[in-house]
Amino acid sequence: MSDFSFRWLHLSDLHFGMKGQAPLWSSFKHHLYDDLPLLLEQSGPWDLLVFSGDIVQRGASEEFLGATSAIVELYGKLASLGCTPKFLAVPGNHDLVRPPENDMSVMLLGDWRNKPAVRHEFLNNAASTYRETVAASLKNYRCWYEALAEAGVPVLETANGLLPGDQAGRISIDGKHVGIVGLNSTWLQLTNDVKEGELHVDHAQLSAMLPDAEGWCRSNDFNLLITHHPVEWLGVETLGTWKTEIAPPGRFDLHLFGHMHEPLSSSLSIMGSSPITIFQSPSLFGLEYLADGSSKRIQGYSAGALSSAAKRRQLRIWPRTYVVSRAGQGKVAPDYNFLLSDNISTTTQLPDKLVAPSSSPPVPSSHPAQAVAKPQAFVATSVSEPQDLLARLRHHLLPSGPHSYVRKVEQDAACRGLKKRSIWIVADWGLGSDEFVSSILESQSIAERPIFRLDLGDVPVNGGDLDMEIEARLGFKVQQLSEALAHQEAVLLLDDIALGERIPGALPREISVETFAQVMLDYCPSLVIVLRTRSVPLNDQFDTVEIGALDEADLKSYIYRHPDGGDVLAVPEVVAQLLPITGGVPDQVDRALKALKVVTLSELIASHEEVALACCRF
Repeated sequence: MSDFSFRWLHLSDLHFGMKGQAPLWSSFKHHLYDDLPLLLEQSGPWDLLVFSGDIVQRGASEEFLGATSAIVELYGKLASLGCTPKFLAVPGNHDLVRPPENDMSVMLLGDWRNKPAVRHEFLNNAASTYRETVAASLKNYRCWYEALAEAGVPVLETANGLLPGDQAGRISIDGKHVGIVGLNSTWLQLTNDVKEGELHVDHAQLSAMLPDAEGWCRSNDFNLLITHHPVEWLGVETLGTWKTEIAPPGRFDLHLFGHMHEPLSSSLSIMGSSPITIFQSPSLFGLEYLADGSSKRIQGYSAGALSSAAKRRQLRIWPRTYVVSRAGQGKVAPDYNFLLSDNISTTTQLPDKLVAPSSSPPVPSSHPAQAVAKPQAFVATSVSEPQDLLARLRHHLLPSGPHSYVRKVEQDAACRGLKKRSIWIVADWGLGSDEFVSSILESQSIAERPIFRLDLGDVPVNGGDLDMEIEARLGFKVQQLSEALAHQEAVLLLDDIALGERIPGALPREISVETFAQVMLDYCPSLVIVLRTRSVPLNDQFDTVEIGALDEADLKSYIYRHPDGGDVLAVPEVVAQLLPITGGVPDQVDRALKALKVVTLSELIASHEEVALACCRF
């Protein structure tokens, strides 16, 4: 068995829309964003982002709109780290809109175990009133999930099952397959009085997607199972079927879930069987009100990896939790409630597995780029409709914020380039190139146009024909992209273009990129193209704008307009001291301003070497 690794992020129980959450979430999310780069260094780039339910608080459509914004913002942060994992979610009990408790269908479903006729009708008649009741309770969730791709979230392509949230798919990397199964465990929780031990997950939910679930799982190198609830919430009769027909020992390498808001992991072998390994996620944002009127905040998340080398198969989990110092300063850090052998992660050895030969997969597969390299942003498998293609490429830039008020010379130069409908933006990490692009689009009144992103970071610098390279990696014809954009007022971002060293006699990469861009411009008269790179291109067909660190004047304007800054900090003596600490790099300025909310300027200056070292990780 050759070396192989599959990695994921696991989030759960955001409860978006919870009373009192908004101001606390707006603060906590920045601690989450601060932790992601460090966790990425430790675990490697992620192939999948799992959200195990309770995305919102009451299942309301407006809450789901807010959750979409939060997820899109999160993906913007991940993309800035060069990582765009596929997305998969299952519904939780808070994602339901509960019907009236006196509804006859609800009352009969509530007596599920004693009503065999109700069970038969529900499972075998898609048009039954019982099925319609459940479908109606999950309508907002289903609409939300189906709209995520249009918002630019790279949803994993899956086969859907009996109920919303039932889905199965594969992620294939270097010829290895990871099977991913999500099951709706919450559909019977239609009233507030449903308790632990009363829920049901039916074998029909699995067999509707995978008639030969055992054979399919055996043909994969690893298999993940995802629900919202732990198995303890299932009824006694259901639990027996679960253990023998849905998740018997050896079928799934790991079961991920949430619901309980407290982290938990275990690996248990019963009488010599293959171990059943579980990981229960803490809530990404839990806010529980206690009897005395006080509140308890429970926040955390995790990363994980399944890997194989020679005959050793291994599971690693990086559990993270939000901690607050005695001084009141918060941060996300390793969760030391777990026994972390290397101080950052847990390790579980898995039994060896002989992968059975597989025919063509019965469910859709996604094929990200090399697992050890930076994943591609949006990988299309087979695209027949223009809107399908564009949905996969949809991208959202970070908002301009205080960047609108700085780098005016560069902004003016970029705006002149945009009048010709194309511009090179040269910027290194941390300089705010996303926000800069947002600023120039706003100044040209085209910020509302849809943005579509082609990640060229994995295209070889000295490769062959660029069109062929794009088609080979993204799975669609360049002509399809041209036709899809031909009649749209849109922005195409050719991103992370690697120019590399110049080789005598070889065509510089920027020439082929500009040729590709010019063809697109000629074919699409209303298209604007932004080419983004970290190296200055030698070719001068398109205008080039280089953005660097902020000088003292720009730093003052940036601090003045920053939500953590203001006129108190935007004074010459403070700006002059912050400039050497941050180097004028916007990401480091953001961190310094955030730190100044809990420490004094003199304390920050005294520890600037430590702060600068931490900032380098970001």
